[in-house]
Amino acid sequence: MDPSACSERSRWAGLAVLAAAALAAAALIAPPAASAGVAAKPKPLPNLLVNPGAENGVPVPVVKNYRAFTTRGWTPMGYEAGGVVEVPPDAFPYATTYNGGLGGGLTKESKGPKGGTRGARYFFGGSSNTTATLTQSVSLAKYASTVDAGKATFALSGWLGGYADQADAVTVTATFLDANGTPVGTPAAIGPVTPAMRGNQTKLMLRSTTGPVPAQARSATVQMLFGVRTGGTTNDGYADNLKFGVIASR
Repeated sequence: MDPSACSERSRWAGLAVLAAAALAAAALIAPPAASAGVAAKPKPLPNLLVNPGAENGVPVPVVKNYRAFTTRGWTPMGYEAGGVVEVPPDAFPYATTYNGGLGGGLTKESKGPKGGTRGARYFFGGSSNTTATLTQSVSLAKYASTVDAGKATFALSGWLGGYADQADAVTVTATFLDANGTPVGTPAAIGPVTPAMRGNQTKLMLRSTTGPVPAQARSATVQMLFGVRTGGTTNDGYADNLKFGVIASR
């Protein structure tokens, strides 16, 4: 089944159900019975990411050939070209609009998040770069006691895609860090979405994963890696509506 056929809202609620089930299994306990005739509703996971849909940012004036915007809340880590990592004044990657502003990017008709949830913009790799990266740090301090007790589960999801038959793509990774900034546990990742997965269509597809938050984790670094540009002059890895949340048992 094509994941894009599912609504984003129901998928995020489903991740909450999976996360809750994982917690119950890990604790070897049965969930409390619901009141007779009343179905238990899964508690929605809060999205801990800032600007998860690329909607918050200002125009980049040095870019003339398409609409480009900064990505507030995310740190551009520069791009790699010719084996050299650079951080130019125009700070790749960017956000752009669902209007074909790239001369071939996503449009309002492209398959992806529903029209009411996708907003006006999405993330893309930038122009003329080989690879590009955006990162954001998320605090997990408020979950410390349940994390260390093995009773916290994360959910990571996002709409990922690319352009036509080009292999430009995005991988989103969450790396967990302890209080000293040292990685703990195993990073979680979604993507990439390949041209074959997209049927060589320009569109986004929903990807998700869930699992236990490793003990001693006090933060997570969420990274969008826009992988190697394979054709044209633009890195056409696309991403939108990213979500990263944690659920803790009581």
